[in-house]
Amino acid sequence: MTRTTTSLDRVVTLLVGLTVIAGAIIAAGWFYGWWSWLPAEVDSAAALELTDRPWWPWALGGVSFLLLVLGLRWLFAHAPARRVGVLRLAGSGSEGRLGVDAGSAVAVACADLEARHDVRTARGVVLRDRHQLVIDLRLTLELFCDLAEVSAAVDRTTAALTNGLERPDLYCRVCLDVGTRPRSSRAGVR
Repeated sequence: MTRTTTSLDRVVTLLVGLTVIAGAIIAAGWFYGWWSWLPAEVDSAAALELTDRPWWPWALGGVSFLLLVLGLRWLFAHAPARRVGVLRLAGSGSEGRLGVDAGSAVAVACADLEARHDVRTARGVVLRDRHQLVIDLRLTLELFCDLAEVSAAVDRTTAALTNGLERPDLYCRVCLDVGTRPRSSRAGVR
């Protein structure tokens, strides 16, 4: 999500929350007669007369369509970050473009990390997140591993990846999970 979407979500959530709270207070006040400015009864004749008008279904349909469009726009604004297929490299110009498959580059980096004895799995993608290119790595570590060694290995791998891609605008995000059980050793002679 973009910062604008996040800010708009917070403002709308605040307004909806305040409206619901105010509605609950007014409804409770009406029920218990706390305020004299609220009527004791509600006459629905005007509302029933309004719904009998010939333009009412068209107006209701138009408002429904508008709400549908706004709802779809809201859903698309909350879509997950998009994967990047090809990264443009330095040296691209009017003569031609140099590009690298981002998924393959990250797969090689993940394979390098998985070759370690203390990393069970390593997965990664390159995403466009909030208008920035982000390498998103997710590693599952062995239960009893040296976190300092793993951190140093991840730093070396991500530095090699960003230097190799020659993209100064490329950031790395690493999520480390720890396995809940030691890896089962099935080494045996058959």
